[in-house]
Amino acid sequence: VTLNAVTGVTFSNGAVVGIANSALAGTSVSSVIVKFSGFTKDGEGKLIIAATSANTLGDVVVDAGTLTINGTANVNSITVNDAGTLGGSGTISGNVDIRGGTLSPGNSPGKQTINGDLNIYDDGVIGSKAVIQLGGTVAGTGYDQVAVDGAVNIVGTHSQLNVVQDGTFIPSRGDVF
Repeated sequence: VTLNAVTGVTFSNGAVVGIANSALAGTSVSSVIVKFSGFTKDGEGKLIIAATSANTLGDVVVDAGTLTINGTANVNSITVNDAGTLGGSGTISGNVDIRGGTLSPGNSPGKQTINGDLNIYDDGVIGSKAVIQLGGTVAGTGYDQVAVDGAVNIVGTHSQLNVVQDGTFIPSRGDVF
């Protein structure tokens, strides 16, 4: 499902966006100005916000599946729970809380910008994960990067940083990432 060249879509009263079927895994909202008062992303599929105009998303909760922001999103907050993933190469204006879920910046690879705070928590048993692809020495094109214009807080002892090789790149002594 793709929405293109629409002047705007407005959802209110805490809409639930459920994409429960892998056949809908690439649901995309591009070239669309999206306005939510807040929503919960549920279901295993992927929702892509790709408009270059500012989208207003309110309070967002990712309970399952992947929310990919490749455009610009103004949020009160984004909370990513255990079965959820936040990815993309866009700009998020607002705070991001990873609470047992996964932060996977970029689009193989890419740069995700957060104009707000990034808080990574664990619940004492399940830690949050950050997955970074490493395929070169240039930020945003050779490896994933998260640029945070605010505080970065990592709370707990179970959170993980997973570095994944992208392609055939092998780092050399002295490479800086």
